Amino acid sequence: MSYFTYIKRPYNWYEKICLFCAKLIKVKLDKETEEKLQELLDFCSLRIPAYSIYSAILILSIFLFPIAFLLLFLFGSNAFIAFLMFFAAFIVWFYNYPNLKAKEIRAKASSEMLFSTLLMAISLRQVPNLERAVLSVALNLDGPIGNDFKDALMDFYSGKYSTIKNALKKRIDKWYKEANEFVEGMYMFFDYVEKPYKNEKIIDEVIENLINQTTERFEKYSRKLKLPTMIVMTLGIILPILTMTFIPLIIFFLPNLVNVSAIFFTYDFILPLILYWVIISVLKSRPLTSSSTEIIGINIFEFKLFNKKFNFLIVSA
Repeated sequence: MSYFTYIKRPYNWYEKICLFCAKLIKVKLDKETEEKLQELLDFCSLRIPAYSIYSAILILSIFLFPIAFLLLFLFGSNAFIAFLMFFAAFIVWFYNYPNLKAKEIRAKASSEMLFSTLLMAISLRQVPNLERAVLSVALNLDGPIGNDFKDALMDFYSGKYSTIKNALKKRIDKWYKEANEFVEGMYMFFDYVEKPYKNEKIIDEVIENLINQTTERFEKYSRKLKLPTMIVMTLGIILPILTMTFIPLIIFFLPNLVNVSAIFFTYDFILPLILYWVIISVLKSRPLTSSSTEIIGINIFEFKLFNKKFNFLIVSA
C-alpha cells in the first residue's frame, strides 16, 4: 500500500446536478429502462441513480421555460425560437451524456487494454503473483483500464473481496462485449497463477491470441471503413465546395428561392453534427490498439477554463 495511493474522485458537475435534482423530484421509471440506464451509468462510473437524469431534465425544463417566455416578451419571437432550439439541443445532449461518456471511455480504453495485458505478462513472468501484476498495471496506467485496476486493488485492500482475483473479475467483465480477447486473456492469467511454472506457455498464448484476434478485427474494421469514409468525404468536403460554387449563382439569378438563414443553420450546425455522429460511430467500433485516438496527442475540442479541462463536443474532463 505504500506504493499505491488512491484518491476518490470528486463528483463532476453532471453528477452534482443530477443528485441535487433527485432530492427535489423523483421520477419513476419502468424496471427495464432503469436497469439498462443504470448499467450504462455504472460502466461510465457515474455515481448517480438512473432516475436522477429524468429528474434533472424535468427541473431544468421547469426553470428555463419562464426564461424563454421572458425573451419572447423582451426581444420577440426570433429570440424565443432561438432559445428554444438551443434549449432542446442542450436537453438532448444532457440526456445522451452517459452514452457520449461511454463512447469516450471505450475509445480511451482500447489503447490501454494491450498495455495492461503486456504489463501483466511481464510481471507474472518474473513473479507469478496476481496482486503484484495488478499493482503494476495500476501504477503505470491512468485511463479507464488503469482506474479499473486501481478500483480492484481498493476493493481487495478494503476487504470488499477476499481475493484480488474476484475483485478484478468484477471490474473487467464489463469489457467482454468490447474486447472479449482482453477479458479471456485476464482469465488465462488467473489460471496461470494457480499453477505457476507448470503452465508457462499460457502467457505466450495470451499474447499470441491477443495479436491474432486484434489483427482479425482490424481486417474486418478496415473493410467497413469504405462507406463512412465516403460519407465524411461527401458531407465534409464535396458538398460544401459544391454549395460555395452554386449558391452565389442561385442567389444572383433566383434570389427568392434561397433562404440564407436555412443555409447557415444547415451548414454550420446540422452538417457538423451529422459528421460528428458518423466519426464517433466509427471510433466506437474500433478494435483495441496500442495508440490513442487523439491525433498527435492533441484533442482539438478540448480547452482549459479556470485550470480545468473541458471537451466542447463530448464531455467535460
